[in-house]
Amino acid sequence: MTVPEVLLCEATDINLDICLDKGGQSFTWIRISDHQWLNVINNKIVILVRANGKIYLQSSETDQDLLDHVKDYFRLDYDLRTMYHQWSSVDDHFKSLAPEYPAIRLLRQDPVETLFSFICSQNNAIPRITKMVQHLKVAYGEPLGEIHGVALYAFPNIERLAVETVERDLRDAGFGYRAKYIRDAARHLIDTGLDLHSLRKEPYLTVHERLVEIPGIGPKVADCIALMSLDQLGAVPVDTHIWQLACKQYRFSGLPKAKSSMNKTAYHAVGGHFREIFGDHAGWAHLVLFAAQSRARGSLRKTLS
Repeated sequence: MTVPEVLLCEATDINLDICLDKGGQSFTWIRISDHQWLNVINNKIVILVRANGKIYLQSSETDQDLLDHVKDYFRLDYDLRTMYHQWSSVDDHFKSLAPEYPAIRLLRQDPVETLFSFICSQNNAIPRITKMVQHLKVAYGEPLGEIHGVALYAFPNIERLAVETVERDLRDAGFGYRAKYIRDAARHLIDTGLDLHSLRKEPYLTVHERLVEIPGIGPKVADCIALMSLDQLGAVPVDTHIWQLACKQYRFSGLPKAKSSMNKTAYHAVGGHFREIFGDHAGWAHLVLFAAQSRARGSLRKTLS
């Protein structure tokens, strides 16, 4: 179908390749060409097109409300160049990485979609996580239409995921132990009446504690959800690689000798150390460090054209 196109921002404002493909923030974007990405935002099908040094938004329902929602999704109201400059001024390691990893934006995603996506992420690689999240949408979400030969679905509501048969069906689909976590997490949200959106107004430690009460949510997953959907920009998800970075690059000595022995106090100490360095937006700065770590292990590349 032919859809209208509106200017979103300059191409140098968002590193789409890292933010949407390999950055580990979202698992719902579909790359349909070297310069086009497809997704559902606010239950509307959207296409991002990078061309002629700019990024355009396409949607059959493009209006000011959707444009504002997409700008909010990419946090375009934040002056990222100034933030990079600030982080570079306090950390030489970040300064050395910044030119290779420009314009990495922290996505402001839907909390429900983010929570269940990161339950799927545990002990998993991005391609398989993406496949699982897509399965949830196809199996339990509402169909929204088809574009470029791809059928699009809304992310399912928690009532659909809380049905008793969900665990069995997801195990049959290869979700393993995550199947029970998904069903139990949905049940927890319903039984407790927890409105995830309301956590955006709470302090970090409160948000973290409320999240780890949910079945299947450990400290790292809680921080991913808090950072990427609940406005906790200082949350630093600590995995093995960030733990090693803290030990080696940032010479933080308040850690156990092995990550396997890391307790709650040590986990929060790592995040606290990064917050001391980078301030209230430490979680966002951490995304750049994470991208560099990922490239060292895999195949991230810079493309802003």
